[in-house]
Amino acid sequence: MSRAATCTARARSPVSLVAELADAFVLLDARLDQALSAFDAAQGGPTLDRLRGLYVTSAETRRLLRRPPGTPVWEAAPAVSLPPLWIAKPGTAAAFLGTRYGLAQFDLDALLIACAPELDLRYERVYAYLQDDVTRKRPHVDFVLTLLCASPEDRLIRRCAFAPDGPLLKHQIVELAKDANQVCAPLLAQSLVPDEQIVRLVLGGGPDSRLAACCRMDHPQAGLASLVLAAETRASLNQAVDAATRGPATAVWLSGPAGAGKASAAAAVAHDTRVDLLTLDASRVVASDVEATLRRAAREAEFRRALLFVRHAEAWLDDRQAAARLIDTLRDSAATVLVGSASSIPSAMLGVALPIEFPTLGAALRTKCWRAALGPSAAAVGPETLTSLGRRFRLTPGQIVAAASDATRRSPAPSAEHLSVAARSQSSRMLQTLADKIDPRAGWDDIVLPEDARAQLRELCQRAESRHRVMEDWGFARTSSRGRGVSALFAGPSGTGKTMAAEVVATALGLDLYRIDLARVVNKYIGETEKNLGLVFAAAADSNAILFFDEADALFGKRSDVKDAHDRYANIEVSYLLQKMEDYDGIAILSTNLADHLDDAFTRRLAFTIPFSMPDEAARLDMWDRVWPRQTPVAADVQRPVLARELRVSGGAIRNIAVGAAFYAAADGGAVSLDHVRHAARREFDKQGRTGGVPPLRATAPGQVPVAGRG
Repeated sequence: MSRAATCTARARSPVSLVAELADAFVLLDARLDQALSAFDAAQGGPTLDRLRGLYVTSAETRRLLRRPPGTPVWEAAPAVSLPPLWIAKPGTAAAFLGTRYGLAQFDLDALLIACAPELDLRYERVYAYLQDDVTRKRPHVDFVLTLLCASPEDRLIRRCAFAPDGPLLKHQIVELAKDANQVCAPLLAQSLVPDEQIVRLVLGGGPDSRLAACCRMDHPQAGLASLVLAAETRASLNQAVDAATRGPATAVWLSGPAGAGKASAAAAVAHDTRVDLLTLDASRVVASDVEATLRRAAREAEFRRALLFVRHAEAWLDDRQAAARLIDTLRDSAATVLVGSASSIPSAMLGVALPIEFPTLGAALRTKCWRAALGPSAAAVGPETLTSLGRRFRLTPGQIVAAASDATRRSPAPSAEHLSVAARSQSSRMLQTLADKIDPRAGWDDIVLPEDARAQLRELCQRAESRHRVMEDWGFARTSSRGRGVSALFAGPSGTGKTMAAEVVATALGLDLYRIDLARVVNKYIGETEKNLGLVFAAAADSNAILFFDEADALFGKRSDVKDAHDRYANIEVSYLLQKMEDYDGIAILSTNLADHLDDAFTRRLAFTIPFSMPDEAARLDMWDRVWPRQTPVAADVQRPVLARELRVSGGAIRNIAVGAAFYAAADGGAVSLDHVRHAARREFDKQGRTGGVPPLRATAPGQVPVAGRG
């Protein structure tokens, strides 16, 4: 149906409606008055019997038996052609219904009779009297046929108007209601009940009350020009606007992650098409009501000259019947329908709906989103901070709006740190079910590494910060869909600082750090490990977090020759991981104590391989100088150069010894002494299975000076 035809279905004011229907109800009243005279004459004149209609007399029974079959108890008019009641004048609801649903004049008159009690309850009393039953306040089929048909032959012909394939029932303009006291009521005894939407269209009123729980009508105030969109998405949406404005009804499938801007785009399309927006939330519709709700929503949008937007349509895609109903509704709808889903357009929908994808925005567009979301506060934040936020956090427009709102609620002029915290808070919670969030506390000053390893860590951070420029501005992203992320391998013995190095990277980049819990990912059942890993990578992409695979050799082990089913499925897992690592667009860090056990195919997919070796004496001295906080009391006999020389352990072991010694000192009520350190070192050696005992840890070379307190 054209947009111009739909305009006739606008909700009208009660005053204009009364004027529009005045002639029709005058004719109906005249017809009913004529019927009343005929009815009283058939009954032998008016009666004051209050119980009439509640019983049947013997005389009335004989009179009914003498009546020829097919003729009414009373005749409303002589056997001549009866004039129509509801004339379909141009621009009226009658004209719209007649054109839209193919209603004949008889159908329109029957609908008018059914709708009359909705306008004035006096019609209920009139109908009950003429139907000789005080409980029958709605017009039944026999009553309508008697009122509108001039002959028994005409009555037989018009019965087909109430058949299931007739337009009144087929399009659910009215429904037939049976008397509760009749098990198998004949057609003539069934009452005509108009659909609520039809009543509101004919008589005026608000939206269908049955849609209140899942639908909302809005009046959009901004068009596509106000939105931050990818160029391809904007062009496709403009095409949808043109199609909805110029031609017949259009179906459009909007796909993209939650918060990508599909709802805002739907509102903008409605604004630019100069119509209202009726939003249907599919997630709030009960499965058994999908078909009825879809039909009502599509008709509501059509009647009110609105664009229908179905949100969260993915809730129906897993249900074949619900998906089929959605497709059928899109095919049959006379209103423009937009469908928003996190899933891509189904193959069955191709050719039915125009697909429009909302991809992940690039850094430049994300910066624009931050500027728009912050509004007047953007000037105080500054362009450099906005650019940094756009580069660091791969957020959707919806997440950016939420983060900006959270930050400005705390402070009208939020700082860069406030905005970073708000941006991180928008990370997906799904990742927390499969990974442990690490609160990164270590910085560059806290970690002791060889110069080359430290340099590689800084290069890793630089690559992460420069990804947008190389990939987007310099065009590398257009040459390949893979390899956009940053991945690194931290390889070395336990306790050499791999986890701390991951914390340093997270702190430097201002991103959350999640350590993958292998116990929650690896599953003995076939296919479950791959499924869990898929969830991990998908959640990480949405959460803008750094993935940290500790003891990665357990997942990324070498593929082996296939000797049995176990080998085959183990190789499938590794191959799947290789693919996900290559497709991952974020930052992933793998940590292992056994680098030789990793599959060789991982090496070319890793941007960095950083070795973590056991620290030498100079590095150990640096660690001992940093390990005790300034508040910790350390006795003069604790000589750090001696500890660095004699205790040849990893950085993790140094921290364990220092913390253990502090606890021993706290229990003794004094400062950390050499005896406390020696005792803690012995416990650490026992834990590691080292034999030979702990060295004396006393100065032996001349000129050594005891060092107390933190250097």
